[in-house]
Amino acid sequence: MRYFIILFICFTTLQLKAQISANIYEDENISEIVKAHHTIAILPMDVYINDFRKEKNRWNDAEIREFRKEHQTSFQERMYFWLDKIQEKSKVKRHIQQIDITNKLLRKNRIYSSEDLLSYPPDELAELLGVDAFFAGEITLAHTFNQSGAAVLAILANAYITTGEADVSIGLFCGEENQLIWSFNRVTQSNFINTPKRLADYLIKRFSKQLPYRP
Repeated sequence: MRYFIILFICFTTLQLKAQISANIYEDENISEIVKAHHTIAILPMDVYINDFRKEKNRWNDAEIREFRKEHQTSFQERMYFWLDKIQEKSKVKRHIQQIDITNKLLRKNRIYSSEDLLSYPPDELAELLGVDAFFAGEITLAHTFNQSGAAVLAILANAYITTGEADVSIGLFCGEENQLIWSFNRVTQSNFINTPKRLADYLIKRFSKQLPYRP
C-alpha cells in the first residue's frame, strides 16, 4: 500500500505541474509580421514515444513506428482543421496549404525528418513550400499506465489518475524574417494517448486560443 501512496503523491505533483507548465513565446513585432502572411503550411510533427508500462504491456518497435505515424498524421490533419476554422472567422483571409501538397513537396526534396529540416533555414524552407510561414514542432508521449492500471490506482488513492503524459512544442516560423516568431510548449496529463485524433484535438485546444492568427 505504501508503494501506491508514494506513486499517488508523485503523480499528483506531476499533474499540478502539468497544469501550469505552459510556455509561450512571441516576437515583439508579431502583430505586424503576421499581417504579411497570406499562405501558411503545417509540417508533420516529430513524435517520440516513451512506454513506461510493464514489459508485457509495452508496444514492440513495429507498433511504435505505426503509432508514431498515426499521431503524426492526426496532428497535422487536426491542426489544418483548427486553422481553417479560425480563418473562417477572421477578417484577414489566409490560405492554409493542403496537407498532401505540403507533404508531397517535402518528399520531393527528400525531407523526411527533423534532421533533414535542419539543413534548411526558415526562409529557404518557406520558399521551397511556396508559403509565407509554417508551423513545425514535436510531441513527446509518455505512456505510464494501462486503463485498468490507472483505474486501480485511482481507486486505491481516491484520485483521478491519467494513463499518460503529452509534451507538445510547436513553433511558427516566418520566411521573410527567417526566424521563429511564435512558440507554445506545454506538458499535460492525458487519457488519450491511445487515440491519436482525440489527443490531437485535446492538445490543439490548449494552444489554439494563443495562435497569432486568431481574429
